[in-house]
Amino acid sequence: MKAPIPESEENLIVDYIYTNYLIQILESDYQSVCTLNFKIPEVYESLIEAKLKELRKQLIEIKRQMKDLKIKVADPVRVNEEFFEYAYYPHGYEGKMRFWEAAMKYEGTRRLKELFLNKEMD
Repeated sequence: MKAPIPESEENLIVDYIYTNYLIQILESDYQSVCTLNFKIPEVYESLIEAKLKELRKQLIEIKRQMKDLKIKVADPVRVNEEFFEYAYYPHGYEGKMRFWEAAMKYEGTRRLKELFLNKEMD
């Protein structure tokens, strides 16, 4: 079910969802890097820390915009083995977005490449 909102607000909600997703992924990767036996682990740790800091700043800005627009997004609910559902509440409406887990990984990979390489990817 889709709420009647402008595309810009829908894109903001999607950015919020993916930014949260990437933060979770990088936090997990950071824990892995800390436990693996790299020759110079500080390099990898500092790189991931820097990107986490960047993503957290983006998330703060997205949350500010959402607050100004009176948009809330609930935590994801696993619908089945393959899909997550996010409920969102803009301007007194209720909407739901479903994301296929494989598609989230694909889009997450694209966004991480963009983040780490500092350029737009196709």
